[in-house]
Amino acid sequence: MREVGFFHHLGNFCEQKSLQLIKLYARVLVVGIKVYNGYRSNHIALICAYIIFSLSVFNYLIVPSFSVIGIEFNVSEAYVGLASATYLFVTGVSMLFWGLINDKVEQRKKLLLGILLATLISALLTSLVKEFGEFLAYQIIIAFFAGGSYPIVYSILSDVYGLDRRATIFSIIALIGSLGSGAGYAIGLFTGTSNWRLSFSIVAILVFLAFLLTLILKEPIRGESEDELKDILLLGFKYPFKPNLKLYKRFLMNRGNQLLVLEILFQSISWSAFAVWSLYAISKGSFSSILIASILLALISSGRIFQPMLAPLVDMLGAKRPFMKCIFAAIMVSIFILSTSLFLILLPPLEIYESDLIRGLAVTIYSIKTKRQLQIALLIGALGIFAESFDQPLREAALADINVPEIRGSGLALVNLIGLFGRSLGISITGFFAIYLGSLKKAIISSLVLGLLATVVWLIFGLKYAEYINKRREELKTRRNIILSSLRTIKKV
Repeated sequence: MREVGFFHHLGNFCEQKSLQLIKLYARVLVVGIKVYNGYRSNHIALICAYIIFSLSVFNYLIVPSFSVIGIEFNVSEAYVGLASATYLFVTGVSMLFWGLINDKVEQRKKLLLGILLATLISALLTSLVKEFGEFLAYQIIIAFFAGGSYPIVYSILSDVYGLDRRATIFSIIALIGSLGSGAGYAIGLFTGTSNWRLSFSIVAILVFLAFLLTLILKEPIRGESEDELKDILLLGFKYPFKPNLKLYKRFLMNRGNQLLVLEILFQSISWSAFAVWSLYAISKGSFSSILIASILLALISSGRIFQPMLAPLVDMLGAKRPFMKCIFAAIMVSIFILSTSLFLILLPPLEIYESDLIRGLAVTIYSIKTKRQLQIALLIGALGIFAESFDQPLREAALADINVPEIRGSGLALVNLIGLFGRSLGISITGFFAIYLGSLKKAIISSLVLGLLATVVWLIFGLKYAEYINKRREELKTRRNIILSSLRTIKKV
């Protein structure tokens, strides 16, 4: 009896310890999965960020080289400027084409590899052209392929990061894109003024590195970030749904999408008014050269780098109460309009006409140290740029939150195309105001005020934001049931 009791207790002891070990193993496994997913997410985000950086370099690469390129090909600077404007326009339009392709294919990584390879070859060939017609043709080709990167990267990252982290990741990507554009301008400034062909060779190296990194990219499963689909997709099920005409019609008729289209339209009008015309308004208002005005703009643009620090807090608030994210967006748009207007009003006369970069920087720094009003104006301007930098990532996060995975690439492209139209409209409206009011500063401020309509749209959108998210969740739950029912059907057969 004692032996039986002993073995009975031993069995219970072993059973308890086994259960404890199983629970411990399960916990370790869960932690391991979380760590791996975190590493995998960061790995994907870093590669995607570099892709955006390398291709954004082309945006303003030739701007400092207008005169050099014009002289070499015996054309006016206006024609070279037209090539730059054409590049930006084709980039925006091509997004729609690549967005549609992205939503229909499963292997988005191959699309990115093709885009990068075509861009690399075109950049190298650009450095060898002999006529302006060839130069313009390759600018269009590069723009066509480079424009496809953003909707694809956006789609991939939407499948990696869920509703509670999208504003943060899109904030980082937006900042990286801006840094890429700035890097392109810098490369053109330091090499393009003497040898513009070298600029394209340097950027080709950057694109080649992006191509190599994309080879090791671990592409996520479409829809993987959605709570309603995550468990079955990670078990090996595929997301079988593709966009069709009915889905595109639903996208266009969706009230939330319509509001986001209106928001980018109004915001683009106000942003382009400041981004394009403020250089000349600052130059005239401060009685300074274009170089000094460029330095002042670069200083206030530094406000943008602080934006990703606050984005996680916005995500945290938005995950619990989506309306709070929209209130924050509306406040940021208002701060942008008020701060940039005050910047233009408060900027004091400087009377600096330096054309040399180093001397211009030195004199500008001295003026900042000695002029209190200039310090205040620059701080207010930096606050405005900081506030404006939230609009794009919050809008892109909202667009992903309310739409199903297979339409996000083309949806983003369509919304950005409206933004391109808004920027053109803003530049034109500001020019008209300048003629009518007789003051470029007043014209810019008038166009900025139109951006207050974007604030109103954000608040209206916020009232139904949670409802739009819930509708998307219900649709994904239905799709989950369809996937599982198809499996049962296969088993019965």
